[in-house]
Amino acid sequence: MHSLLIVFGITGFWLFSPEALVLIGKGSGVGAGAAIAVLLIFSIVIFLGTSCLEDDHGLPGPGATGGLQKKLDFKDLLGAAGMISTTIFASTGMMVTAGFTFNEVFYHRFPNFAFAYLLLATVLALQFMPRRLRNTVLAAAVICSLSGLVALIVYGVVSGAPVRLQFAHETTSIQGLLPLLLVFAGIDRARLFLLEEPKRFRIAFLFSVILLAGWMATSAGFVDSKRLIFSTIPYMTTAAKIAGDAGRLAMGLVIISGSFWAVHGLLNIGGFTIIRVSKYRHGGHVHQVMIILLAAAVGMMMAAGVAGSNRLELYIRSSLLLWLVHTALSVLSGALGARLDKPFQAGFGLVAGIIILGCSLSLFVIQEDVLTAALFVVFMIAVTALLVIVPNFIGSYHGSDSTTQSKVTEEQK
Repeated sequence: MHSLLIVFGITGFWLFSPEALVLIGKGSGVGAGAAIAVLLIFSIVIFLGTSCLEDDHGLPGPGATGGLQKKLDFKDLLGAAGMISTTIFASTGMMVTAGFTFNEVFYHRFPNFAFAYLLLATVLALQFMPRRLRNTVLAAAVICSLSGLVALIVYGVVSGAPVRLQFAHETTSIQGLLPLLLVFAGIDRARLFLLEEPKRFRIAFLFSVILLAGWMATSAGFVDSKRLIFSTIPYMTTAAKIAGDAGRLAMGLVIISGSFWAVHGLLNIGGFTIIRVSKYRHGGHVHQVMIILLAAAVGMMMAAGVAGSNRLELYIRSSLLLWLVHTALSVLSGALGARLDKPFQAGFGLVAGIIILGCSLSLFVIQEDVLTAALFVVFMIAVTALLVIVPNFIGSYHGSDSTTQSKVTEEQK
């Protein structure tokens, strides 16, 4: 059994990432009341949908048995491409965000990229430490993120500042609120990992959603809507409005610990995903090697200046949408499989899967550069397919070799 803090660490690794907090901030600018309503609706949809997921042994959780259980189909290929690309590109963006945050908030003389590499190295080193130490560090990151946000929300409430919370503005639109679905990417992996701990998962998920809704309301109460929409760091703008320099320090801690927490989760998911699609066994050493390779890819992306590219956000969003499409298809598959044994749950799952799929495809189509996004998705699917084809080809070659050798040995006998 995992402690409640570790369950929070597994459940909320993406919910409290800098990328998710940007979406929350911009959503509150679009229309706080409407955004909170949409956030809650999406949370219900995701919760009901993921309750229909079947354990695909994609993570080494309580239900996993240690190896690939079935042949990888196109749905799984989409999911693997989304998870691997999210791990690489989102981790790149968050490491650099953490570096700039440390430089601007805590110590101006420390190079931002040096801190980003140092934080990435710390996440990587954590994989080789004893499990108890890993869990302790992860719990500390969770406490820093959650307590920082709670402190800012509570201070904002008790400070007596006027709250300008409106349900919607003239510019409020569904198109502006749909990106809130991206906040819930990764909940499918958390749900599968915590299959044997449903109660703690529910507690962690419910508290996380309430906390994010509270931050959304606080942001709208302290910052003008247009400023939130056009800010690249709306969380820092809100924190500074709430408590000045103390607020910036608190949010700086939230962003750095949240980046650490999120990249830790993504590297683990990415590592196991590569193991799964390439049909390696779930061995600890192999998993560590995969994490090293992914961390090296993130480091190369930072060195190549990808974090400063205008297309990084497009890559991250496209990766998340690919992941969510896989989530939707997995929900639909699980719901169809449960329609005889659990008809009511299956019905909710079908509705949830259709909503997730429809919203994900809509978000993909309305992107500014949909052609580049489509080419990126095709490229990532092709790369992921190579991870399936090459090991299978090598395995079949050696397999036929061993078969021939055994036949020769039998004839000689």
